[in-house]
Amino acid sequence: AVQFYRLQLNTGAATEARAYLERRGLNAAALERWEIGFAPDSRTTLFEHLRAKGMAAELIVESGLAVPPDGGGTPFDRFRGRIMFPIRDARDRAIAFGGRAMDPNGYMDVIALVGAGFAHAVAPLGTAITEDQLRLMWRVADEPIIALDGDTAGIRAAMRLIDLALPMLEAGKSLRFAARMP
Repeated sequence: AVQFYRLQLNTGAATEARAYLERRGLNAAALERWEIGFAPDSRTTLFEHLRAKGMAAELIVESGLAVPPDGGGTPFDRFRGRIMFPIRDARDRAIAFGGRAMDPNGYMDVIALVGAGFAHAVAPLGTAITEDQLRLMWRVADEPIIALDGDTAGIRAAMRLIDLALPMLEAGKSLRFAARMP
């Protein structure tokens, strides 16, 4: 699916998506580096592509790439008309996708940070940071900087992380916070 979405980014249907990505400052090298793609605004394009490659319909649905309709029939693509970001695990395997409408938030923050020289930027993708994720961050940096929005939700997330991190703090392992004020 990663390759399919990447190829779709070069089609006529993705003209607006390419223009958006260019306005956001992503050049061809960044698109390649992040394997950014495009899900066409079509009901079954990916499903039909994967079926033609011999993948079982049940497996496509089980993977979360397609959704069976309530009334039965052909499953439909979960992502349509979206810029696609593969999400990778610690072994660099694509384990999920994030599909985003063409708005200025989300995955673009991490891409911008890496482009500015912060090579180890990561995003929890709207979920709270877990104990395991905090341990992984400390393997990369002794004092990771947690950047959050300065709104109520961001402050609440910071407080949850502080509560999680306090019992785990030790000499040489701490946290720093940066808040973007609304």
